Amino acid sequence: MITQYEALRIAKACAKQYRLSWNEKNLTVTKGPFDETPCFIVSTLDDGMAETGSWMDFVFSMPVRFYIDALNGTFLGYEAGNRGVNRVKPASS
Repeated sequence: MITQYEALRIAKACAKQYRLSWNEKNLTVTKGPFDETPCFIVSTLDDGMAETGSWMDFVFSMPVRFYIDALNGTFLGYEAGNRGVNRVKPASS
């Protein structure tokens, strides 16, 4: 079983690998199922436009969710906005 901090580290590395938005200020980590697999769901909001503090920054921000297997730390997939989950195929041995 991994910790939520390990899930956060894995999600951040995957955000960089898949060129997805990452914002340290808007992070949440929750537990939940993903195809009946217990996982950590790491959620963040991209900065939207610019960091001006404008209400438009929030309105145009896009949520990104990373699904990390809570048992072994495998990255299962990600969801950008409400476009459905992009599943990641496990690496072949």
